[in-house]
Amino acid sequence: MAYENPLAKEVTKRQNATKGEWKKRNWISKDDVLLNGAYFMPSGSQELSTYATTYSAKPKSSTLVEMLTRNAGVVSCKKGTAC
Repeated sequence: MAYENPLAKEVTKRQNATKGEWKKRNWISKDDVLLNGAYFMPSGSQELSTYATTYSAKPKSSTLVEMLTRNAGVVSCKKGTAC
């Protein structure tokens, strides 16, 4: 869901990259639900099969985000010790 700020609606914000750089990257959205005026700007090859064969993990539905990221966060590792 996008913020009310009209400049914060793009969910594919490519900071620190020129248009020439990010246009070469594969940014694909499939079956995503975008709310409150949020939008996705695809780039690169739009062939989903190209993405699937490039990576070992197949793309997942956005409905799984909470489950896939529930343990995400800062890693508390210190140099010289096991994490």
